[in-house]
Amino acid sequence: MEISIPVTWEKYKTAKLKFYESPVGFIKNANGRTGNSDFFLNDGTVVSTTNTREINERFRTILKKFNNPIELDRLIVYPRF
Repeated sequence: MEISIPVTWEKYKTAKLKFYESPVGFIKNANGRTGNSDFFLNDGTVVSTTNTREINERFRTILKKFNNPIELDRLIVYPRF
């Protein structure tokens, strides 16, 4: 049984911006991982402490590339790093 929780636009936007800030940290937190243990992404990429910056940049590039909402008032403006 799945339970849905209504989310306001502001909460959704905040979550998207937190993910953009640190995608690897967001994924680690969502999976309950602590410390610097390595893990795999769906495409088989190993995420470790040595390539975290590169993986974060890759995720940010993808987020910017596909940030094309139908409703222009729903555009999320991602900050530059």
